[in-house]
Amino acid sequence: MEAICKLTGRKFVISDREAAYCRDRGYPLPTIHPNERLKRLLAFRNRTFLCNTTCAFSNKPILSCIAPDKGFTIYDNDIWNSEQWDPLSYGIEYDLNGSFWEQLESLYKKVPLPNLTIVRSSTVNSEYVNGAANLKNCYLTFANTFNEDCMFGWNIFECKNVLDTISAKGCELCYACTDLDHCYNVQHADSASHCSDSFFLDSCKSCNHCYGCVNLSNKQYCWNNQQLSKEEYEQRLAGIDLGNYDVRMSELKKFNEFKKNQPRKFLQGTNNENCSGNYIHNSSNANNVFHAMEVQDVENSIGTNKCKDCFVTAYNTSGELVYNTHAGVGNYNVAFSIECIGSKNLEFCLYCVQGCSDCFGCVGLKKKQYCIFNKQYSKEDYERIVKQIKEKLISNEWQDHLPLKMSQVYYNQSDAMIIFPLTREQALAEGFDWKDEPVAPAKDNSPIPNHIQQTSDAVLNHTYTCELTGKSFRVIKPELIFYRNNNIPLPHQAPLDRLHHRAEIFRVEQIKSIQCSNCHQTIESVYDPDQRPVLCEPCYQQVVS
Repeated sequence: MEAICKLTGRKFVISDREAAYCRDRGYPLPTIHPNERLKRLLAFRNRTFLCNTTCAFSNKPILSCIAPDKGFTIYDNDIWNSEQWDPLSYGIEYDLNGSFWEQLESLYKKVPLPNLTIVRSSTVNSEYVNGAANLKNCYLTFANTFNEDCMFGWNIFECKNVLDTISAKGCELCYACTDLDHCYNVQHADSASHCSDSFFLDSCKSCNHCYGCVNLSNKQYCWNNQQLSKEEYEQRLAGIDLGNYDVRMSELKKFNEFKKNQPRKFLQGTNNENCSGNYIHNSSNANNVFHAMEVQDVENSIGTNKCKDCFVTAYNTSGELVYNTHAGVGNYNVAFSIECIGSKNLEFCLYCVQGCSDCFGCVGLKKKQYCIFNKQYSKEDYERIVKQIKEKLISNEWQDHLPLKMSQVYYNQSDAMIIFPLTREQALAEGFDWKDEPVAPAKDNSPIPNHIQQTSDAVLNHTYTCELTGKSFRVIKPELIFYRNNNIPLPHQAPLDRLHHRAEIFRVEQIKSIQCSNCHQTIESVYDPDQRPVLCEPCYQQVVS
């Protein structure tokens, strides 16, 4: 059925499956566009903006992804996961005459929250990370596991010596890339799979020793899609000094111009059936889905992996029957919740983990069942009170998302800012919180060496100014070693600014009906054929075959 978003006036479709999900659980049908619901979910998520604060339990200094001045109680992750405190001690009895949302917010502000999302016991020499497990010698990496010697990455897995990269799996010695799968020694590549020893690639598969190539498969020694001999390729490559910053940036600009005339597939992904969105792999019946792997019957979601029957979810892994929820792993039948793990039958819960089940409006619970507002009940009393709460919610206070004032982060420091960017004025007008970040000038404002061969260890003692934002940044020793070993000049932008700029591939774009630039068949795509030719699947396969 078709509906009108009460916030934006945009039309959207409520699928039969989502309507059945809501009907089975007594939820009203949504009145807000799915993308607006996703935006509000992501306003509760922050993986990359880390700040200094103090653990409320130990009074020791810690890093936190929760804004210290938002009024929350923050514990160090190790203490939060320990038995040194009891979440049930914060329990309150639901007041049927009071506002459900005000009671939930009050509980949320009192119950301690973990400073980071990290399995610290599995990380070695990797202090400045978040959304992390099984890391060694990593720095400023986020939403990542099983990595070693990686820096400035987001959504990278099973990688080694990978820098400035977004979305990569099984890669090594890669730099300044997005959407990589099992690549080795590749620089400046987008959507490359099983490629090696190459520079400036886009949508290439099983290629090696290629430069400035697009849509190639099983090729080697190609330059701007033209076949060369091994000797010709090596001679050309030797004539380009990529260790020089100006030369490298010029080559990147040339490649971006070259790409404009090359066709691209309507959707980045492989082995899909009946899917719409972008960056989808090995999935079926995925509608308006972005950055998904092995999902089935999933709608209006981003960052889903091995999920089934889920609607409006963000960064949901191994979930089933999950609805209007963000940042979950191994959840079943969870709705309107935040940062819950390994749990089932939860509604309006936050940070409930380790096998919680049948909980309503709870915060920070572990291994609990039949709880409301962190208070323990019998099964019979739990079901009776939950029914009363939902009846009142639906008749008086229902909304499609958690209240924005409950968010533990500011909009411009949240993941929502990257995926749904807003200006300060727009964010405030939509009801989000915003915190202006003062830009401190660099202490010495040293010039950045233009060539890596001219770069001495003295750069480790200097502070530089980001040419994008004016923020100060420094170079660390492992980073400099990587640049020297791979003939890469020092970047002119701060690490997180580079990361956020590259993370634009995470943006949820509007899907439009367009015509294939070759056969003129109608297809659904986020891409604009006026900017670059867009092909349907059969036509694209003819290009790459």
